[in-house]
Amino acid sequence: MFNMIGWAPLIGTAIIGIFVYSLIKKIQGTEEGSDEMRQVAGAVREGAFAYLRRQYTSVSIYALILFVILTVMELSGLLPVLSAAAFLTGTLCSALAGLIGMNIATQSSHRTAAAARTSLNGALR
Repeated sequence: MFNMIGWAPLIGTAIIGIFVYSLIKKIQGTEEGSDEMRQVAGAVREGAFAYLRRQYTSVSIYALILFVILTVMELSGLLPVLSAAAFLTGTLCSALAGLIGMNIATQSSHRTAAAARTSLNGALR
């Protein structure tokens, strides 16, 4: 059974998840700007996700090769059990962080520009 210290990472992750979700909803609730701003933002978003697709395709090949190497080393006793699984988990979490970050960045850039048209304080917030 987990003691309180064992639960701390899970509780912290849940708190951070709720905070991030609230920030995302706050960003999505702001004004998107004119049609032209939305059109440019859509093109930027399309390019950003094309970049991520290409990057993740390249990185996934190397990650898969390294995962196989780590698995072989794990099975031969050179690495502790679940080392390859830990590597894979870290890789997937890193990819997810990049995906979420790019998503929010592309959603917020034109909203910041739209807010700057009326007030500098609004854009900074």
